Amino acid sequence: MNNIIKGLRLFDKYFDEVVCAIGLSLIATCVFLQFATRCFFGSAMAWPEEVAAYGMAWSMYIGACMCVREKGHMRILIGVRCLPRRLGLLVIMFADLAWFGFCIFMVVVGIDYISLLIDQPMISPALGIDQSWPQSIIPFGFGLMAFRMIQHYILWFKAGCPDLPE
Repeated sequence: MNNIIKGLRLFDKYFDEVVCAIGLSLIATCVFLQFATRCFFGSAMAWPEEVAAYGMAWSMYIGACMCVREKGHMRILIGVRCLPRRLGLLVIMFADLAWFGFCIFMVVVGIDYISLLIDQPMISPALGIDQSWPQSIIPFGFGLMAFRMIQHYILWFKAGCPDLPE
């Protein structure tokens, strides 16, 4: 049981970084490959462009989730810190609730979108894959972002609610 918990903690800690690193590596490799084939062979392949676009989308959404986990999203707290603590907490929690609601909305809309892509398949021209797979980052990314927000608040409550939830 301890090994499972350790494994889950490692997964929780490094999942975002690993996915982003893979995505950015794919982007860099594909862009270099396109550059090299255009310069040395006078023509380009189509598939690296698609792979780079998918890598960019996945890196962006998972990177946003990583920012939530690391409290790296930009917040303008200087005005909130000037407010009394209770009012500041209310403002922060209202903003986070609106953000969380948007994430849940995007998960629902994203699932509808993926369902539409499954019902009416669109195949990518270069790779020949069903678009529902790379586009699944929309509900997955927003779902992970909502999970990271919940996780952040759980840790904040466990710590005794110090200062404002940043």
